[in-house]
Amino acid sequence: MLLPTFFARHFPSTEQEKAFLEEYGAKFVSQRRVALVMALSIWSAFFLWDWVQSHTFSRTTFIYLVIIRISGILLFTFLIRLSWKENFIRERYAVSWLISAVLFSWCALLAMMLIAPPNNTFREYYPGLLLVDYFLFTFLRIRTKQAAIVGVICFVTFNITEYQLNRDPSYLNGMGAYAWFSSAFFLICFYVLGSMVATQLEMSVRTDFTARRALTKAQAEATAASMLLKKQNEKMQELVLEKERFFSSAYHDIQQPLAVIGLYIRSAIQKLREHDPAVESDLSLVESSAADMVNLFKGIHDYSELGSYRIQLQAVDPAEVLSEVTQQYSRLAKEKGICFKITQRNRQPPYISTDRPLFKRLLSNLVSNAIKYTFHGGVTIGWVRLPNTLRIDVWDTGIGIPAEHREKIFSEYYQINNPGRDRSRGIGLGLSIVHKIESILPRHRLSFSSVEGRGSRFSLYAPVTAGRVSDAPSMSGGGAPPRDLSGKYVVVCDDEPALLRGLTQLFVSAGALVDSVSSLTETRGLLETIGREPDVIVTDMRLQGGDTGIQVAETIRSHWEVRTPVAFITGELITSDSQSMRGFQPPFTIIRKSSDPEQIVGQVHALLNADSRRPGLES
Repeated sequence: MLLPTFFARHFPSTEQEKAFLEEYGAKFVSQRRVALVMALSIWSAFFLWDWVQSHTFSRTTFIYLVIIRISGILLFTFLIRLSWKENFIRERYAVSWLISAVLFSWCALLAMMLIAPPNNTFREYYPGLLLVDYFLFTFLRIRTKQAAIVGVICFVTFNITEYQLNRDPSYLNGMGAYAWFSSAFFLICFYVLGSMVATQLEMSVRTDFTARRALTKAQAEATAASMLLKKQNEKMQELVLEKERFFSSAYHDIQQPLAVIGLYIRSAIQKLREHDPAVESDLSLVESSAADMVNLFKGIHDYSELGSYRIQLQAVDPAEVLSEVTQQYSRLAKEKGICFKITQRNRQPPYISTDRPLFKRLLSNLVSNAIKYTFHGGVTIGWVRLPNTLRIDVWDTGIGIPAEHREKIFSEYYQINNPGRDRSRGIGLGLSIVHKIESILPRHRLSFSSVEGRGSRFSLYAPVTAGRVSDAPSMSGGGAPPRDLSGKYVVVCDDEPALLRGLTQLFVSAGALVDSVSSLTETRGLLETIGREPDVIVTDMRLQGGDTGIQVAETIRSHWEVRTPVAFITGELITSDSQSMRGFQPPFTIIRKSSDPEQIVGQVHALLNADSRRPGLES
């Protein structure tokens, strides 16, 4: 049972043992070089001592000793030079030479014991030198089994030598047996001790080798698993991007026919209003259904896009945003017969640090939700300045939220008291979008309180930042967006013929002079025939053939050398801060294809009123 502990075990795998030996030889080649230098130094030092004691030897004996010493010096010198050769890092090659050197030096020492005169007191130093030489096994890093075999050979040959010497009764005046026993005892002790040290050293190296191999294997497996996970993540991200591209394209494409439906139904209603009221009612239902479809896809699209939206914090004037939200929803509140107002304050609210498009969308969803569930009374927006924070409140006198539903209202597609999934009441993403926006805007917080049957209050907390308060728009929230574009010259560009005709009729009905084109090429042709600078450009963002609305706008602006206001109509979720809009000079606005005709005309009218263009284009 002690044998496995006394000798270091080889690895069960031949390949693994071979790899260990290759590493072992390379790892200890430097230490073996040092050990050979030490062996040469010790051997040379005792040669000098023999020279000092030469008067005690006969001439013949001394010559033999000199020959043996010089042979040892030459051998160790040769091995030192050999150790710097490339082959010496090979374990089997190096060990064969090292063992040969050890056995040679051992036999040389035994020969000197036989040659030296029995009455030479220095003669007993030779067994001690044997022990010193044996300890070089540790420095030479000869592995356990080889060291043990060499040790046995040395021990046996030493005892044979002592036996030969002690056959003479006069050897050391009868004390030879005592010297023999003393030297053999120390030799066997050092043999066992040296072998145990060699075993522990080899076992530690083997353990370290196994641990490093296991670590390398684990790292390789972890790297492989990481690469596999990375590939799966890339594939998953590609699937997500593909889904988003597909959804964005589908959302864009479906809005084309829906926008056409909305434009032509509104036109048809105006034409038939004086004839058959029933036709107007039917068309109103179709218009309402088309609006429901647009809102359905818009909610899903907006919620989906928030996952990859990159926020851009800036100092935002909340008064402007509240004014825009008021204009956006005042008509809806008026049609529903409820009051919608903003509490008047003597001071303007401070600037806040937020992402303007997300902030506006959050407030819009809160107001829209409040109006939707308020059937009497009204909805009020207010704000309160707190330390380092602005609180914006949206109150309503609606149905309130029962206690059992308050934990679920921010869940996707969750609606209260709508088991039939009435699409006119939305699809349950309004507050989900609010919650998601609140979670991605830094230092923004949302809270709410509600009393069933009496209404609710949603409060948004936003961080205050330094900013100069400009003359904010009126926050009184007027009526419907103005529709009068009388005398304005509008250039409309869209590659969808039906939508192009619908937009043309819409702006003509608003009193504008309209020229329509369907491509960038037609735009260049139009510029060669018209003699008047357009007041506003209304263009689709994505055109056929890879052209864009930005190219159309820049072509017209460059021709007249004026920054003409531009209204981009798009089904994509882009904002004025989006990557595609960077570098495009204002004034411009972005209109969703899901907007109804009044909103389109109203936003174009607001763009014209806010026109701050200057002569000359900025480079």
